[in-house]
Amino acid sequence: NEGEDDVYQFTPSQSQAERKHKKNPRGTTQMKELIKKRSENKKEVVAYNEWGQPTGDEGRHLASFCGLMVRRKIPINIDNWTLVPKNLKDELWHIILETFVLDYKAKVETLKSCGKMWRDFKSRITTELIYEYRHTCLELLEHPPASYAPWIEPKVWDEFIKKRLSAEWEEARKVQQQRATQNKYPHRMSRLGYTGLESKIEKEEGRCGIDRSELWSRGRIPKKGGHTEEIKEDYIQQFQEGKLELDGSNDILTMALCNAPFA
Repeated sequence: NEGEDDVYQFTPSQSQAERKHKKNPRGTTQMKELIKKRSENKKEVVAYNEWGQPTGDEGRHLASFCGLMVRRKIPINIDNWTLVPKNLKDELWHIILETFVLDYKAKVETLKSCGKMWRDFKSRITTELIYEYRHTCLELLEHPPASYAPWIEPKVWDEFIKKRLSAEWEEARKVQQQRATQNKYPHRMSRLGYTGLESKIEKEEGRCGIDRSELWSRGRIPKKGGHTEEIKEDYIQQFQEGKLELDGSNDILTMALCNAPFA
């Protein structure tokens, strides 16, 4: 059913003959409602924050819809988003515009987000299927997960699996993993990123215009708390060493550093 593959997980069944998928009923319902509205020529109007990022429920719906459509329209055997043919990106953009009213300048950023979702989807297949079962149950990789089978051609799937099992890919993956370890404070947000975090803070705390530095810091705090002071101390050290450029007299980071003991 259209809309449902957006909320499945890659998990083998007890028999390992078929995939067992877990549904998020809320997510499935939202997608069905969007698709119904599109068939009735009703569009959701997306609002944007001061940085030009989609916000609110409509922004979240846009993100979910883009993730769903990019998985269906863009073949996973293409190596890089920049290599995706223009006609496929144009088709994707046209479908999005049939469903949402967007800012007239939104095309570049929207398709950029689609590209990230597409890469994340391929990474998820790699992590949760290929690297999970390549040594223990290779037959699970012979076909795409049942919920994606209608959208991924067998030839495309086979080529993708072969690439991800190659020695060249394994070497490239190790390089990327090494780079990831250099990210001292990875964000701990959902796929909605800073926009979703900003909306959450605004709703829970009743204030608007959240400073970018506060978003950066709060986006890296684990659910169990901690790290806030550690992050601030790291900022101060970078500032002392001349490695950090500040922007704006009202920036929370600027004020924090200016009040530091060494200032």
